[in-house]
Amino acid sequence: MHCRTSNWGGDPEGYASRDEFADYLERYAQVHGLPVSMGTTVEQLSQLGEGFGAITTTGGRILAHNVIIATGGFQRAVVPALAANIAGDVQQLTAASYGQPSRVVPGTVLVVGDGASGRDIVAELAPSHRVILSTGKPRGLYPARILGRSVWWWLSLVGLMKAGRDSFVGRRMPSADAFPDRDRSFASLRRRGVSIVPRLDGAAGRQVRFAAGRMETIDAVVWAVGYRDETAGLTVPDALDDQGRFVEEGGVSPNPRSLFCRPPLAAQSRVGTHNGCR
Repeated sequence: MHCRTSNWGGDPEGYASRDEFADYLERYAQVHGLPVSMGTTVEQLSQLGEGFGAITTTGGRILAHNVIIATGGFQRAVVPALAANIAGDVQQLTAASYGQPSRVVPGTVLVVGDGASGRDIVAELAPSHRVILSTGKPRGLYPARILGRSVWWWLSLVGLMKAGRDSFVGRRMPSADAFPDRDRSFASLRRRGVSIVPRLDGAAGRQVRFAAGRMETIDAVVWAVGYRDETAGLTVPDALDDQGRFVEEGGVSPNPRSLFCRPPLAAQSRVGTHNGCR
């Protein structure tokens, strides 16, 4: 979800739904006359002379003098290696493929990852399933509203939403890994019937083991342990480091051509990964 702006309508401090966000993007493309290609993915982006060339999944080729890579930080959901040890008849989903409770098989569901996405998912599943939430490192929650204002209004007011990744605040915010408390504390989730357990330690068949030795039998698992950038198709010189991550300064690539990557806002690092403004 994303905080509303004046162009969205509705409560300017509320959270826009998925459909509202999609409608906003559609209106934006119409107003500005943007030639949007639906159902098309760029498979490869390379440098061609003074510009760039992109090859799409439909077999098309796009030539451009300028390229903005705005794919965001949530492209490929992480699935841990131990997922291979889980039985084939156990349904496995990610935060990206989960969708809604009706898509999850009946029975006991393990959600791995207690970030904003993981907590939202267990809250949705609790009325219809037996739910187990496997936690990780300690996380901080902060109020969704302060003095009657959305916390995102305050973060914007004091400049934290524009803090550079290498600034003091930018370095501190990812390590804090905090997000707004929208009735998603462990106490609240327990009241809904969610079992809170330690870190997932191992798996064999339908059995999973947690730190301190607790065992459970599961029917489904939802992996909500994060995402990786998908950069395999980017073959532009100087665009990536040796670990396949974007190289940029303030969103500008060191490549001498006009290549721009998403800006390194501290808020993009972790603060609003699921339910905040980005």
